Amino acid sequence: MRAVRLFSFTASITPVLIGSAFALVDNAFRPLVAFLVLVACVACHAGCNLANDYFDHQKGTDREMLLGRGGVIQGGWLSLGEVRIGMVLAFLLATVLGLAVLLLSTWWLLVIAIPSLLAAILYTGGPKPLGYVALGEVTVWLCMGMGITCGTYAALTRTLTWEVVIGSMGISALVAAILHVNNLRDFATDRLAGKRTLAHILGWPNAVRELHLLLGMGYLFVLLTVVLWP
Repeated sequence: MRAVRLFSFTASITPVLIGSAFALVDNAFRPLVAFLVLVACVACHAGCNLANDYFDHQKGTDREMLLGRGGVIQGGWLSLGEVRIGMVLAFLLATVLGLAVLLLSTWWLLVIAIPSLLAAILYTGGPKPLGYVALGEVTVWLCMGMGITCGTYAALTRTLTWEVVIGSMGISALVAAILHVNNLRDFATDRLAGKRTLAHILGWPNAVRELHLLLGMGYLFVLLTVVLWP
């Protein structure tokens, strides 16, 4: 549970619940499809967390058992190879369930699913990880907030509306805020490890202001959704 960071799964569960709620209001809720989407998203999130630990350890970013991180490699509870196996199995489960969702809904969901799966791997993996070049907040905004919410609604209804897109930005702002808080927490250690986040580009005072902005936007997009709802 520590390796997959169980406490963080609200960031992948909540968008599924929001997308499902939109579908329920439109009388298009399908329990089986919603369940498959939920497990697939959580599995992908678990794979992403394991990938973060695996690749960060390889790059030397996680030298200690830092607050809020898995720490299973540093603590000796799991080997690097075991974390890699867990990562592969989690992504494999997410892919299999994702294909099942496609069969029960629409194939154009691949437009959302494939980039999101790649982002989960490339966030800390690859030659230029997204999280190391100040693209972390943008990535989770598009893939975890909007991607999961809109993807869930599309899987249930086979369509997408502007109200859902706008509503999904509220959870995008909150998920981005979670990541931004993590980057503020790791401000000094990330810089020593050569990891450049948006917090470093903005500087500490403006980075704190960005956190306040993201939290405020979480409420703003909810209000916009209510106003625009037909």
